[in-house]
Amino acid sequence: MTDEVLLGLCLVVVLSVLARLIAAWIRVPAIVPLLVVGVLSGVSVTGLIDPAALLGDALSPTVEIAVGIILFEGALRLKREELGAGVRPAVLRLITAGVLITWAGSSLAIGLLFDVPNAIALLIGAIVIISGPTVVSPILNFISPSTHVRSVLKWEGILIDPIGAIIAVVIFGSIVNQGGRVAVDFVEILASLGSGLLAGVVAALLLMPLLASRKLAGRDKVAATLMLVVASFAAADALFADSGLVASIVMGVFLANQKKVRIDYIAEFKETLVPILIGILFILLAANVSVDSVLDLGFPGLALVAILVLIVRPLAVATLVGLPFAGKERLFFASMSARGIVAASTGSAFGLSLA
Repeated sequence: MTDEVLLGLCLVVVLSVLARLIAAWIRVPAIVPLLVVGVLSGVSVTGLIDPAALLGDALSPTVEIAVGIILFEGALRLKREELGAGVRPAVLRLITAGVLITWAGSSLAIGLLFDVPNAIALLIGAIVIISGPTVVSPILNFISPSTHVRSVLKWEGILIDPIGAIIAVVIFGSIVNQGGRVAVDFVEILASLGSGLLAGVVAALLLMPLLASRKLAGRDKVAATLMLVVASFAAADALFADSGLVASIVMGVFLANQKKVRIDYIAEFKETLVPILIGILFILLAANVSVDSVLDLGFPGLALVAILVLIVRPLAVATLVGLPFAGKERLFFASMSARGIVAASTGSAFGLSLA
C-alpha cells in the first residue's frame, strides 16, 4: 500500500509537469492539457491516479492550503496604481452586484434544470460565483488584452474567490444545522471577512521585518514568507471556515502596495512554487472527476453551462454600464466565465459531506 501511494504521488508530479511542457510546446494555456491529462489518468478512465486513495481525508485540507498559497501569489500582483480609468468601480460592481446576479441567476437555472431542493440550488449557485486566478491568469497571458481590461479581470478573479467561498460555507452550514433550510447569516459573512482581514494584515506586518533583515538570505526570506502565509491561512480558517482565503489575499495585497521593504525576494512564488502547485492541483481534482457522472447530467448540464456563459455572465457584466469601456471590451468581459481550482475544491468538499 505504501509503495502504491508513493508511486501515485510521483505520477501526479510527473504528469503535472509533462502537461505544462505539452502546453508550452503546442502553445495553449496550461490548464487545457492539465485537465485532459488529469481526467484520462483519473478514477473514471485509466485509474492510474485515485486522489482519495492517495491522500484520504487530507485531500481537501491539502487543496485548501495550496489554494491559499496560489491566491497569495496572485494578490502580490494587485497594485493600487492599476485602479484607475474605470477599473476601481468596475471591480467593485463585479464583486458586489455582479456576485448577487451570478448567485441568483445560477441558483434559478439550477433549480429549474435539475431535480434538487432549493437549498441545494442556492449552495451550488454560491459555488458557481467563484472564479479564480488559476484559470483567469493563464487565459489573460495567452490573449494579452489591454492593460485596464486585464486589471479588471485580474482583480475580480482574485477578490471574488473568498466572497463566493464564504457565501457557500454559510449556506452549507445553514443546510446542515437547520435541517435543509437556508438562512443567510450576514453577521457570519462579515465576521469571516474580518477575521481574514485581521490575520492577513498581522502576518504581513510580521513578515516585513524579516524581508528587511540583512541577516537572512533570499531563500530564507522566501521560506519565511511561505511560513507566514500558511500560518495566517490556518489562524483565520480556525476562526471561520474559508476565511483563510481572505487572509492570503489581504496579506498579498498589503505587501504589494507597501513601500517600506522590497518584495522581489519572494518572486520564486511566481516562478517555481505556484506553477508546480497549480499543476498538481489540477491533476488531482481532474482525476477525481467521474466522467459517467458528468455524462449523466446530459442536456440539463449543457443547458446550465450555456445559461451561465450566455446569460448569467453578460447580466453580471451589464453592471458596468456607464463606465469607460468599449463595446469589444465589454464583450470580452462577458466571455470570461471561467471556473477554477477554488470552485472545484469547494464543490468537492461539500459534495462529499452532503453525500
